[in-house]
Amino acid sequence: MDYERSLNMPLGGVTKALADATLDNTSRRYTPEDMGGNSELFTSILPRRPIIINAGFDHDGIFDIIPQFVGILTEKPQVSRRGGQAKLKAADFNDFLQNRFLDQNEMYTGERTDQIIEHILTDLGFATAQYDLEYGINVVPFAMFDKGSRYSDIIDRLVKAENGHFYQDEIGILRFENRQHWDSSPYTEVQQTLYNS
Repeated sequence: MDYERSLNMPLGGVTKALADATLDNTSRRYTPEDMGGNSELFTSILPRRPIIINAGFDHDGIFDIIPQFVGILTEKPQVSRRGGQAKLKAADFNDFLQNRFLDQNEMYTGERTDQIIEHILTDLGFATAQYDLEYGINVVPFAMFDKGSRYSDIIDRLVKAENGHFYQDEIGILRFENRQHWDSSPYTEVQQTLYNS
């Protein structure tokens, strides 16, 4: 198993995460019925369905699950009969923001970056438990967004002006971090000392 996570620091803006998972399909569990497999499970793995990827570790009888990714499937599984594999592709919820557009002109005056982002997320139906926004440093005196603008482009422009970062973490929470995020505890303190002995 390989996994990698990277954030676009210090440039800021919106970061979208993608996931690729390769599943063992020698039992044909993920193969449709017309190809000689279990169609019941295959029909539930469809585009726009949620997916959670965790890394599980069993050490000394203790089982730990470390969250890696939460998102939605972007296409049907690619099933290889010869290779015995099923491949899944997914994107995080920033993909949802990338595919939604303003249906009318929006105007904001005298609001902080986090307040405008919160308006956008609540208008799209996100609950307050689904996002965590740091206090915005920039106060936007006037912002006008045209009908047809992508929500992800709007958030990207706001966050880049702040030199901040907007992303979804590995448990599915949308996060906004201002430009001072990395200048405070615990990032400025030694966390662990490793001795070469």
